[in-house]
Amino acid sequence: MNKYIWVFLVIIVAGIFVAISFFDLLQNDTELKPEIIVTTLPEAGTDTGVTWYTSIPLRHAESLVNAFTTETGIGVEIIRDSTFIINERLMSEIENGATEADVLTIADIGIFIELKNQGHLMKYDSPHYIKYAEEYKDPGYWAVF
Repeated sequence: MNKYIWVFLVIIVAGIFVAISFFDLLQNDTELKPEIIVTTLPEAGTDTGVTWYTSIPLRHAESLVNAFTTETGIGVEIIRDSTFIINERLMSEIENGATEADVLTIADIGIFIELKNQGHLMKYDSPHYIKYAEEYKDPGYWAVF
């Protein structure tokens, strides 16, 4: 009988953790929002030329932008929405010949492959590509985030 009590307690504790995780996700990301545009203002005299299209959570994007701006002095404009909406916006801009994105971070790797095959990615050989396993990169074009 003691064995069954422990199993029951483990199930209850696991259920509590799942519920807490679920409610945290609901609190942070389930509300439909229009496109969020955040402009990080750089210090006087710095370059403001980086526009980042991303689908990662805004709090993570802002942390990365703050670190990048601190390190480089370059300001970043964050355009954040779902992968689908960011992709639709980017494809529309490409079709109209007026692309604003300098950097793209979205969840669908297939989009990067398509963009490369269509000639829409600028080649850049990052020195950090050597740290990625072969299946997680296309050197000169993209790597997983």
